[in-house]
Amino acid sequence: MHLARHRRSAPGGRGRRRQHPWLEIGSFAENHWAFICCDSEDPLFGAVVERKDSTPWSDIVWDEEVHADMLEFLQSLIPRPE
Repeated sequence: MHLARHRRSAPGGRGRRRQHPWLEIGSFAENHWAFICCDSEDPLFGAVVERKDSTPWSDIVWDEEVHADMLEFLQSLIPRPE
């Protein structure tokens, strides 16, 4: 796990850029990661974002799943009976 601090512009690319801390909480395979937002001023604060081939602060999104919180993320990992 590591804390990633990256700069991101305000929506629409305007406004002051500021740092948004994300904590990497897991990785799956070689190109799929899970991050939790640690910025209390970000609308995604506390959310877990899973990304394939990109990061939450990237403008490039190949595959993304957003979980409202850590509990929802952990529940998504439990296999469901068919």
